[in-house]
Amino acid sequence: MVIPVIVAAALWLAIVRRWQTLAYWIAAVVFAAFLVVVLKYGLERARPHTLYELVDPYSFPSGHAAMSIVVYGFLAFLLAHGKPGWQKVALALPAASVAVLIAFSRVYLGAHWFSDVVASIGLGLAWIGLLCIAYINHVREPPQRALPMLIVVFATMTFFGAAYGHRYHDRDLARYAKPVMLRTITFDSWKASEWQTLPAARSEVRGQREEPFAIQWAATADNIARVMGASGWDVPPAWKSSAALLWFAPATPLAELPVLPKFHQGQPPALTFVRAIDSHHRLVARFWQAGEIRGTASPTSTPLWIGFVTAERAGTEFGLVATARTTADAVMPLHAFEEAIRGAHTTSRQQMRNGTPVLMVW
Repeated sequence: MVIPVIVAAALWLAIVRRWQTLAYWIAAVVFAAFLVVVLKYGLERARPHTLYELVDPYSFPSGHAAMSIVVYGFLAFLLAHGKPGWQKVALALPAASVAVLIAFSRVYLGAHWFSDVVASIGLGLAWIGLLCIAYINHVREPPQRALPMLIVVFATMTFFGAAYGHRYHDRDLARYAKPVMLRTITFDSWKASEWQTLPAARSEVRGQREEPFAIQWAATADNIARVMGASGWDVPPAWKSSAALLWFAPATPLAELPVLPKFHQGQPPALTFVRAIDSHHRLVARFWQAGEIRGTASPTSTPLWIGFVTAERAGTEFGLVATARTTADAVMPLHAFEEAIRGAHTTSRQQMRNGTPVLMVW
């Protein structure tokens, strides 16, 4: 995104013949990029994760953080120079927000240490601070008209952002996704005692325990889908903007409302199924893969899933928004699930762990 913005702004400054401003713009980005490379290969600080070493082996400073501060910060200065105070604030806030979000992403994705990002922001601010002082004292060109250049920059970001996202979203999602650690155990040990070592409950980001994992299922995803389909369970439709609008129609039947996601340690469920009870109640089953079952005499393995079933009831908020609230009853949903799959080419056995039932299915 930064390169198209740099090129678009430079072309616009050339079109309107702001040669001195164009020189400052080119100097801003070229020196910042040069400084980042010199410091990276001069200090040779290792990255937090080896995942990024094939692209760029060194961590300090963060090129993304430094360049975003320089590009969007200096661009905001050029547009705000000579404008009233409220316009300066209106131009500075979006630029600062974009730069801060980019800097945060570098830490969030594990590409840089926190100190890398903080130092990069400091370097970027110091550099554009010097440029701004020099620009105010030496450039005699009239102030920029903000609106035309804003339109050029916004159109550039929209076009190239959409094009990049369409082409590389799936690749980048796989690259940055948190690796899932799967355990490998034998079928006999799982049935004997290893089932007790699997996660006992869903864990949110802050670590608190949510719904207990009342189901452990050793089967392929296709087999689970086949059994659930034969037992009256359906795969909920994928989220779409049109489906999200159903929340704003209070009369929407519960079966038509999208299923809200629940996360376990940051991961959405890999398998989700829904079964309508009536127009105001439904059951939702969610499963995460926790490991693999490997036979003693066979090299093949079978996925091992953990999950739970919840009951949801229809409701409304302020008479305007349809809702699907999870009830506190955990016994009825598990019993209904067990009754539904019983005899559907599966074997099940119920165990107790700390007073909580766990249904083992294979």
